[in-house]
Amino acid sequence: MAIKQRVLLVDDEPHILFAMSRRLSRKFDVSLATSVKDAMKKIDDSEPFTVVVSDMHMPGANGLDFLETLKIRTPLATRIMLTGSTEPDIAVDAVNQAEVFRFIRKPCTGDQLSTAVEDGVLVSLRQKDMLNASKKAKETLQHTTDIFSTMSHELRTPLNHIIGFAEILEQQLDGEGASRDYVSTIRESGINLNGIVNSLMDYGAVQSGQYKLDRRPESLRDFISGCIERIRPECDAKAIRLYVDEPQEDIELSIDSQALSVCIYNLLSNAVKFSHHEGSVLLEVTVDEFGLLNILVSDKGVGIEPEWQERVMQPFVKEADVFDATFGGIGMGLPLTRALVNLQGGRIELDSCLDEGTNVRITVPSASVSMSGQRPVENVIAFPGRE
Repeated sequence: MAIKQRVLLVDDEPHILFAMSRRLSRKFDVSLATSVKDAMKKIDDSEPFTVVVSDMHMPGANGLDFLETLKIRTPLATRIMLTGSTEPDIAVDAVNQAEVFRFIRKPCTGDQLSTAVEDGVLVSLRQKDMLNASKKAKETLQHTTDIFSTMSHELRTPLNHIIGFAEILEQQLDGEGASRDYVSTIRESGINLNGIVNSLMDYGAVQSGQYKLDRRPESLRDFISGCIERIRPECDAKAIRLYVDEPQEDIELSIDSQALSVCIYNLLSNAVKFSHHEGSVLLEVTVDEFGLLNILVSDKGVGIEPEWQERVMQPFVKEADVFDATFGGIGMGLPLTRALVNLQGGRIELDSCLDEGTNVRITVPSASVSMSGQRPVENVIAFPGRE
């Protein structure tokens, strides 16, 4: 047997309450109140109501104030106002202040009242479903974050041992040989796996709200140099020429260098990965007069089909899926970058064409910008194929 939804009727005229109750009691569990005080007591002392129908004018009370209070006390209860007034200001205030779902003009027919309450029940139930879904999503996200945290603890310690001992063995093995190659492979694999764990941890922390930004003054020149040094081994491995276009004058920014360096590294790493051997990658950095830091990473590699350009922003979806598994990776670079950029109050834009290359631009606020001169002049270096 279906449970009747609870409806509260509030009106200072008993005969109106009795008439409304007779109409609605067949479908709903109806409670009556002849004053705001009585209504608040019923709200506080009983299970939540699905719909509250209140008269606009009652002795010593304002129905609009009552419904506005309900918006805070019982936000999931649909609020319906009974009124004999035709003043438009009242309707505007009711919508803006109390978020009233519907107005019923007095006197009203039983069908009008019944239809309004039935619609109000549907609205309330939908809101409850959405709230429950949101709670479940948050619980799932928290559960996922907990898994990431546990995985981090369980994987990072043995990974550090593997990487550390592999480095020691490399130093002890003189010259070249199969043993040294094996140890080098172990060390590199450990470093790669550690990077994957870190990406998963960072993404989980951002999504759960646990990632805390740490903005500090930073030299733009030093920051970019660090990013270049980090990506240089990958460029060398594929003979990629990295072009850097940055302001001639050094600029002091207020940024979270750790979060931003992860973003730039992910973009550069993707650009190198999907570039052809002996190809070119451009890193362009500008800062405008509003303190917006603009970073463009451009390549002339394999590119991405239009229908894939949004999908590659989702976790575990790889650009390599467009082709084959040659490029590797778990598909967390762009999703983590977008999450970190959004966390910094910035935006990310991707423009790509299959077989022609990819441009990714991120823009983030860099508060407290200081520079030795006026707006910096770009030091443009020729980039093959750049218009």
